[in-house]
Amino acid sequence: MVPGKALPAESPNSPEREQTADQPLAVAPIPIAPRSGPRLRRASAPASDARAPTWMRIEDAAMLLGLAVVTLRRAIERNARRDRDGRVHAAFDGIHARKIGRHWRVLLDECWRAAASP
Repeated sequence: MVPGKALPAESPNSPEREQTADQPLAVAPIPIAPRSGPRLRRASAPASDARAPTWMRIEDAAMLLGLAVVTLRRAIERNARRDRDGRVHAAFDGIHARKIGRHWRVLLDECWRAAASP
């Protein structure tokens, strides 16, 4: 290639590029590499562990804590803060809550889950 000299452009109607019905378009197959290692799955708590931390509805958390739903909701709203990403969350006394849409989801610390389990 000579510097400063452009390559000749092929026109779409040139004989080299013309395809006919009896000549199929030659396409090389794309090789697919085999997967290496096991497939990754989402980490989840075992189903047998009843005390595994899970986000629950505010009604369920209030029942486990022995509070009225309105009492727990008001306590969460009093402690609610907005972070830099715009998410609303509250954390107090081992109770963590996040607002998702217009609903609160609550995560209880181990001490509350242990007290609630028989």
